Amino acid sequence: MAYHKAANKTKERLTDHAIKLFARRGYDAVTVDEIVKAAKLTKGAFYHHWPSKDDCLSEIHLSFVDYAHGRFAAIMEQSTDPDELIRALMGELFEQIRDHRNRVVVLWDTRRSLPKAKSALVESKKDDIRHFFAQAIEMGQKQKIFDSSHDPRVAAQGIFGMCMWAYQWYDPKGPKTHKEIADGFADLVLAGLHHAPDRRTSEAR
Repeated sequence: MAYHKAANKTKERLTDHAIKLFARRGYDAVTVDEIVKAAKLTKGAFYHHWPSKDDCLSEIHLSFVDYAHGRFAAIMEQSTDPDELIRALMGELFEQIRDHRNRVVVLWDTRRSLPKAKSALVESKKDDIRHFFAQAIEMGQKQKIFDSSHDPRVAAQGIFGMCMWAYQWYDPKGPKTHKEIADGFADLVLAGLHHAPDRRTSEAR
């Protein structure tokens, strides 16, 4: 029992330092030697947990998308009100960026460094998360709350991308909290979902 606790702590320590280094310097620029040096551990400890640096990165990606998926799935169980769901889902994205920024940076900035098979699995899980947004939009359309002319899948991609890109610029020490920003974004999105797009200008050209 004591051995397993110590091993888990060692792995957690290595993971935390790998995430910090990958987020700050990029995956390709960081070596296993630098990870173990930062963690004040040995290469033997690293290779006890992962066969390679690629395996370490893959586990970081998979563990975080599993965590994120669980959080979003729980939100979908909490309400049948489409407005509430969209607002809560967007708020969760910003909360994850605030609380786990280094992991979010690694998730998006190092995705092209993942082995092909692992990349396909991670992207599939991300698609599942985006599908929650599409489900909320479809729910609103069925309840005749959201305009039916919007493509739920395309709208979901746009909403997810708009929020997720905040990891590039959101500053926890800035003048607005993550919740204030998320609410402002949600107001814009919901205003659009409630109304049909006005194509008169483009049709007149």
